[in-house]
Amino acid sequence: RRADVFAMDGDTRWPGGCEGRAGVWAQLRSSGDAIGSARAARWPYEATELEVLGEGDRRVVEHGGFLRAVERFDHRAFGLSVAEAGCMDPQQRLLLEAGYVALHGAGARRSALLGSDAGVFVGIERPDWALRNARQPLGSRPSVFSATADTISVAGGRLSFALGLQGPCVSADTACSSGLVVLHSASYAIRGGECGRALVAAVSLKLLPNATLGALFAGMLSADGRCKTFDARANGYVRSEALSAMVLAETRIGGGRLLAASAVRQDGRSASLTAPNGLAQRSLLRACLAQAGEQRGRAHGVEAHGTGTSLGDPVEMRALAGVLGEATRPVQIGSAKASAGHAEPASGTLGVCKAMLQLSASQWLGNARLRRLNPLVAESVPPGRAGGWCFPLQPGQDALSSAGVSAFGYSGTIAHCILGAGGADAAHERGAGARAAVLVRHSFIWYDDVQPLAQHVEAAEGRTALRSPAAGALLALVRDHAIRGRCVFPAAGYLEMARTASCAADALTAAATLRGVRFLRPLLLDAAEGLWIACEVVAASGRVEITSGRDGAEERALHSACELVGALAPAAVSKPALPRLRAIAGSAVCTAALYAAFREAGLEYGPTYQTLGGAWAGDGGSFSVARLRRPPGTSQGVLIHPADLDGALQLTSLLSPSSGGGGGGGGGG
Repeated sequence: RRADVFAMDGDTRWPGGCEGRAGVWAQLRSSGDAIGSARAARWPYEATELEVLGEGDRRVVEHGGFLRAVERFDHRAFGLSVAEAGCMDPQQRLLLEAGYVALHGAGARRSALLGSDAGVFVGIERPDWALRNARQPLGSRPSVFSATADTISVAGGRLSFALGLQGPCVSADTACSSGLVVLHSASYAIRGGECGRALVAAVSLKLLPNATLGALFAGMLSADGRCKTFDARANGYVRSEALSAMVLAETRIGGGRLLAASAVRQDGRSASLTAPNGLAQRSLLRACLAQAGEQRGRAHGVEAHGTGTSLGDPVEMRALAGVLGEATRPVQIGSAKASAGHAEPASGTLGVCKAMLQLSASQWLGNARLRRLNPLVAESVPPGRAGGWCFPLQPGQDALSSAGVSAFGYSGTIAHCILGAGGADAAHERGAGARAAVLVRHSFIWYDDVQPLAQHVEAAEGRTALRSPAAGALLALVRDHAIRGRCVFPAAGYLEMARTASCAADALTAAATLRGVRFLRPLLLDAAEGLWIACEVVAASGRVEITSGRDGAEERALHSACELVGALAPAAVSKPALPRLRAIAGSAVCTAALYAAFREAGLEYGPTYQTLGGAWAGDGGSFSVARLRRPPGTSQGVLIHPADLDGALQLTSLLSPSSGGGGGGGGGG
């Protein structure tokens, strides 16, 4: 006889702000709606990736189920520095906390875990964090922690490292079945004696719209952003985030449920790579039932994969009918996706969480959004079958002793498990006399820097053009540069825009040599409605032009022009020794007095453009040196902030006319 394995749900976070057993149960019992706006939670409506979409498609990708406060993390609890924690994929941070909370809730303390054979099994899919990091400005230096910040393999390894676990450690990506696949692997590791207990976790965060766009173009997403599982209105799914962690062990822990059986199969050759295979699903269910045995495998309810697609739901129901159709009582059917959306790699563990809650309460929950049963689903049970199906609309009491859970990956890997009641009683429910883990969280906020000077990049044969609206990020970059009360685009901004465009034309360099730079016409930003700024590089001639115009108008104004000579050789860049130059220079210059002189001359620099933290002038005005005071991490998405370059131009005011400098308080431009 196989050894019994019990599962105890540990830490669960669902979209819509639902956390823990009580929060999730309240949402599911009320058939609540966890779907919200991506614009408010993750990516802006004006994101560059969305430019190719029409208004209708933009509304589709705006929907999603999102976790709250994912930037909060207790780095001290895991011995992490602020720098490393800030560099980590937020999914890794969530897994650390959820894994520790789950093990703590199962009675495992750190002293006992250290050096133990406890295993870690993580379901996770393509981290958006890696793609986000790849977008950093060319030439920016990666963190020393970047190598381990965003890889799938480290997601599980970091948990084992932080807690000192020496059992098997696996991070798996089988798409939407990942969570159930690692649950299956963990149960076999325990039964095979590889580990005494196993942490099973799955996570999914949607940090960028790229994968959502892919699902949209593939025709997978619901037009109104809701999973209408089993309903005649089913038209696709909505992507969601989730986090789930549970502990598996041979000994039943408080509130644990018997994991009677689990199985994994592959669709193999189906209609297409992502199309479901009903025959493979039947094989999966039969394997699971045979493993559980007649008594334990008698499912009273099934938490279906149920994404709410017109193809997938009927195929799944026909497979269930072909295997469970001889049931002597109606089988309760449901899917959490109707409330919480499709959490993809974490969807299977969310199904397990919901099934365990229903078994605890002996209550099968209603199906959210079910108004009229899909006729193809209704036809899935041949007439004359004794039991049939029940798609409850409201919660109802039922003597539930077992439940099945399905998760099907579009990779073709499919999984199913059967949970038994496990003889739980109120005295053994989680929380009875147990202390909760205490975490002191801090904010590690991230945001995707928009390159203000290169918000739209167009590349054609022999020509590269950057185009940005004179609003939002660009206006924030230059708003502190004012001349006689009017916001004027700085000369330093033209230089940085020309450098950025040159580098976009030649992706191998972050530096460029510009020759013959001319500033031809000031660009006033007081009335910036509909105004845009463009920089064009012609490869054959090296000509660089920066122009402006207004939406709907053909007329363009030329503001700056130069020639691109080529990349700047690293050897040509010399770094002056600031302490030595300061020692050679005369007395320090009062920067407050310097900026007061600028104001009298009409150069009204705001705080961002008052970058000279200290300045020194050489004897006779032959040279000047300064220390910029811009703090790290305030580049606003550009490699060289125009204010820093403007500070260098401001420094020329300390040079005497005879030395070739500006002199006379000329300042920047």
